[in-house]
Amino acid sequence: MVLCIFAKDVHVKLRAKNKFGVMYWHGILIGLLSFVIIGIFHPLVIKTEYYLGRKSWWIYLVAGIIFIIISLHLENILIQSVAALTGFACFWTIIETFDQEKRVQKGWFPANPKRKGKVFVRQETAQDYDSIRRINEQAFGQLDEAFLIEKLRKRDDFNPDLSLVAVKNNIVVGHILFSPAKVISPLRKEHEIAALAPMAVFPDFQKQGIGSILVEEGLKQLKKQGYNAVAVLGHPAFYQRFGFSSASKFEIKCPYECPDEAFMVNELAPGSLSEVEGVVEYPKEFNIFS
Repeated sequence: MVLCIFAKDVHVKLRAKNKFGVMYWHGILIGLLSFVIIGIFHPLVIKTEYYLGRKSWWIYLVAGIIFIIISLHLENILIQSVAALTGFACFWTIIETFDQEKRVQKGWFPANPKRKGKVFVRQETAQDYDSIRRINEQAFGQLDEAFLIEKLRKRDDFNPDLSLVAVKNNIVVGHILFSPAKVISPLRKEHEIAALAPMAVFPDFQKQGIGSILVEEGLKQLKKQGYNAVAVLGHPAFYQRFGFSSASKFEIKCPYECPDEAFMVNELAPGSLSEVEGVVEYPKEFNIFS
C-alpha cells in the first residue's frame, strides 16, 4: 500500500540519474525514518514504565490516534509517512509497555522504588520463582538462600501457603518462607515448630516497611496453619518488634554457631514453649549453612 502511495505521489520525487537510470530514494528514506522512530520509542517504553507503570498505555493510544488522523490530512508524502509511522509506533508501544512490566517482574530491568503503590502479600506462584531467586541473590549477595528455597520446594512437607511474596505496583519485591522444624529434647522428645528463613527484600525497596509487612502477614498465616511457635536466626532489633525473644530464655538452642541474642523464638500461643527445651532441628537442606 505504501508503495502504491509513492507511485502515485506527484508532490515529492526524490530521484537521481546515473548510468543505471533513475534511482528513487523514497524506500531508503522511509526505512531510515522507521529505524529512527523505533530507536526513540524503545527507551521511551522503558522510562514511562519505570515512572508510570502500565497505566501509561492509554497515553500512547491517544497519541497514536492523533498522529494517524494528522497523517490523513497531510499532502507531503514524507511528512505524512513520519506521522503515520509515529502513530503506529505508539500502538506498538502499548503492547511493549505490558511486556516491559513483565521484564521488570523477572528482574531484567529495575523497578522504581519511589513510585507510589500499596504493598500487599500473597502466596507465591510458579510465575514468581524467577523474581524470588533474584530477590534473594541481590539481598544476600550470594546464591545460597535462593538455592535453599528451590531445594525446600521439592520436599514433601513444603507448604506453599507459607511461602509468601510482597507485591508493589504488580512487581514482586519481597519474599518470606517458613518451613517445618522441630525442637529435639535431650531425651529425644520432639516438639513441632516453624522456622523462618529466608526473608528478603529487593535492595532498592528496603527501608520501606516491606520486611515488616512480610513478617506480620507470615505470623498470621502460621497461626492459621496451627503452629504455636516459630524460630528465626536474624537481627534482634528487627525481630523483637514482632514478639521474638532470645531462644536461650526457653532453654532452646540453635544448631549453628551464632550470637545468643541472634537466635530467637516467638510463642504464637502463649505458654506453648514453657515445657519445651532442646536443640532446633532444621530441614536437612539448611546444612549448606553449617
